[in-house]
Amino acid sequence: MTIVETMWPETRPRAELHDEVNRLSQERITAHAAMVELRSVGDLENNDDYHRAVRVVEMLDAQLVRVRSMLASSSDGWSIRSDDPGRAQEGSIVTVSFDDDVDDVARIHVGDPTQEPFVGVETCSPDSPLGQAVLGSSVGERHSYRLPNGTVSTITILECVQPS
Repeated sequence: MTIVETMWPETRPRAELHDEVNRLSQERITAHAAMVELRSVGDLENNDDYHRAVRVVEMLDAQLVRVRSMLASSSDGWSIRSDDPGRAQEGSIVTVSFDDDVDDVARIHVGDPTQEPFVGVETCSPDSPLGQAVLGSSVGERHSYRLPNGTVSTITILECVQPS
């Protein structure tokens, strides 16, 4: 007889997820600094410490993506996962227009700002007001969000390219 245990998506309070993102981000900064230092030690082909450091940074990046995606798809303070391919999610590259101005258009990557050099477009944190307005949106939708200075801006989603 085989027993199959059902694994439900992890649900945790939003504040706990934010704390975990902060903790993982600090760990990543430390690990990345160690990796950069080890890279300068010489021959990378025979530098096992460097390769271990790279794996640690990759592991932390994967954990950050997982926790940030739970935060991005949270509702009422609890995380829920939505894999709807038609909606912007962490990692998507989204083209938006601001305040119905056809000349004020931007292409943004919704994700970790430290990844901006690798994606080739401006990156928007999923925790920012703009990131929160974009996440979960589909092409054609309009959303308003409050800027840090208190004014309200409106975006229209023009295009959404999912992460591959």
